Amino acid sequence: MSSPDLPEAPFAALDLSSDSEHPTPQSDNKALSRRERKAQFRLNKHRTDAYAAFLRSENLQSTAHLFDPRPRKTLCIINLGFGAAGCATSSRLEQVFSAFAGFERVVLKHNKPFSFARFRSGDEAKAAYDAVHEKPCDVFGGKLLFVEYLTHVQFARLADHEPQSSQVLDESRGLFYVPDFITKSEEQMIMQSIRDDEERELRMRGIQNDAQSDKWFKIQDRFVKHYGHSFDYHTKHVGDASLAASLELPAWIRPYIERIRSAVPSYTCQPDQLTIQRYPPGSGIAFHTDSHTAFTDTLVIVSLGTP
Repeated sequence: MSSPDLPEAPFAALDLSSDSEHPTPQSDNKALSRRERKAQFRLNKHRTDAYAAFLRSENLQSTAHLFDPRPRKTLCIINLGFGAAGCATSSRLEQVFSAFAGFERVVLKHNKPFSFARFRSGDEAKAAYDAVHEKPCDVFGGKLLFVEYLTHVQFARLADHEPQSSQVLDESRGLFYVPDFITKSEEQMIMQSIRDDEERELRMRGIQNDAQSDKWFKIQDRFVKHYGHSFDYHTKHVGDASLAASLELPAWIRPYIERIRSAVPSYTCQPDQLTIQRYPPGSGIAFHTDSHTAFTDTLVIVSLGTP
């Protein structure tokens, strides 16, 4: 197996086969003290374990061509995961990276041993990389973090990728996909109900019908409205009650709750929160991970208007 040319940033490009340990830098141990040799041994072991866990989670044999040796605006934290795979949360990760200029957001993937931090530019991401990679992190109890650069395509692959298995949608992971959950006519009725609610809110405020209800909030390229509870997109937790369109769920959604229970037998809870996401034409849905921090075990998503 040939080894890749390593850039100045250590281990930004790797080639690890399934039966070899992660490559470690060669150093003159004779020039190191006993304490330094022990520290180097611990670093190498943590590095090997971290990359091996990453490969197992994605059913990969090698990281070749996955990470980029050049500074990119997306960082992948190899050994800091969310859910059963780790102790990371959005707020704790933001505590680590928000101190660096250009920080935009963190992205976590449920039950994966890795996470992501996004910056405005590669140069700004490099400042965070230099400060965090292979160094103990106080926010996570002194845990050594291993960080890699990702291009947009590589980030999309990891953020949206599931290892190949006999089932494309594996219910054992908790994912249920129900095609044609609603009919075309029901879809139109729901969309009309959303418009009717907005017109009713506008009339109550004495605003012209071509104005926008103040219960819609612009988040990046889309508009959102909450019922039951609002959601704070900064803290990733339940937001102020005054930001909800209503503390009750709209009447038009209730008939579909029982249908959800019939389609997904494990869905036994009583929903108390609804968010409507309205995407203007051409805006698209960016790669993302839905936050579970403010909710219980089950999230239900119904797509309207587009496949």
